[in-house]
Amino acid sequence: MKTLEESIATAMEIDYLEHQVLFPHLPYILQDSWELGTPPETVINIIQKHCKDYSTLRILDLGCGKGAVSVKLAIALKCNCYGIDGIPEFIETAKAKAQEYGVETLCRFEVGDIREKIKTSGKFDVIILGAIGQVFGDYYATLSTLSEHLNPNGIIIINDAYADDSIEFKHPLVLHLRELLKQTQQAGMELIDECTDSPTNYGEDYKNLKKRCEELMTKYPEKTSIFESYAHSQVDEYEALENRMICSMMVFKKSTLKVKFVCPLITVADMKVSRNFYENILGQTVEADYGENVSFGGFAIHLQPHFKMLINNKEIVSGANNFELYFEYDNLEQIYERLKAEKVEFIHELREEPWKQWVFRFYDPDKNIIDIGESMERLVLRLYQQNNSADEIFGMTGLNKDFIENTISKI
Repeated sequence: MKTLEESIATAMEIDYLEHQVLFPHLPYILQDSWELGTPPETVINIIQKHCKDYSTLRILDLGCGKGAVSVKLAIALKCNCYGIDGIPEFIETAKAKAQEYGVETLCRFEVGDIREKIKTSGKFDVIILGAIGQVFGDYYATLSTLSEHLNPNGIIIINDAYADDSIEFKHPLVLHLRELLKQTQQAGMELIDECTDSPTNYGEDYKNLKKRCEELMTKYPEKTSIFESYAHSQVDEYEALENRMICSMMVFKKSTLKVKFVCPLITVADMKVSRNFYENILGQTVEADYGENVSFGGFAIHLQPHFKMLINNKEIVSGANNFELYFEYDNLEQIYERLKAEKVEFIHELREEPWKQWVFRFYDPDKNIIDIGESMERLVLRLYQQNNSADEIFGMTGLNKDFIENTISKI
């Protein structure tokens, strides 16, 4: 793993040897700016949009600089903020600003390597990673690391830039949006919001930065080339941000798993007997036949010996009465008489349930419960034909009112 200084040098796009010369002078060069890169007002708006109960929030501000984001968050939302930065002078300023604005009890600032400090920092509702580059690595590594310290429903806010997929642009530290989203998904996260904008106050900030670099050139003439190089790099960076990259305040949260439900599966002791029951008695159509497994579309049957092997020989219990397959058929008397002739074992005979639907239940050959009832459309029409209004049908059945009215309108 790179040292903190090496990571900062990479983020600043300067040679590490140059950075060793430049690093001690950064507090002097940046002395005129309290806000360093990340606009506090945008962060406040994002948190107000995506979070609740602001005063209970725990916020982690990584690479907090001089604490502008944390201090202004504490002022606006009365939340608790913990800021970490690797430059001692920045942390001194942050503590002084918190004191100045009367939020020192809400803000805690520490000097340190954020990659190490985060390991023992606990969990947070909001994690902010300002404009400090890939200190944790690429987006997959960064989001994977930060998500471990995120409370349920928490968010990660990253201030960074990316390239639009439609343009030809290559930069070692800048991803195209497609790749950024790919790495986000691989990390089990999703991009749920973003605020894009061009850098603000650049002219004034650069004027001050250039002035401080020139002062240092006068004081340290032997380091002139390094200060000049840094000042020029800021111009190049701004040009790229303005014309070739998209500046974005991105909001990430843990992905919601969306598992596709296919169908229930029941086990059967005799495939031939069960297929005869479902195909020839209940009129189901086979959609896929895999031998030990047969799918009827809405459900599937699986041969018990084979299924038992799939579940590591766990016991299969028939007749547990904790599961049923539900079917609809409007001519209930007809199917009821047919099943009686087949000598199925009824659980109960044809009856009206509390929600007014007529149903009956019985066991299939493997003691699985089968429920057959009149369709919901048939139920609505029957009750309507008994001179019940749509509101009365709603009161009796609990069915959706739009469904009731649409069904009645088809008469």
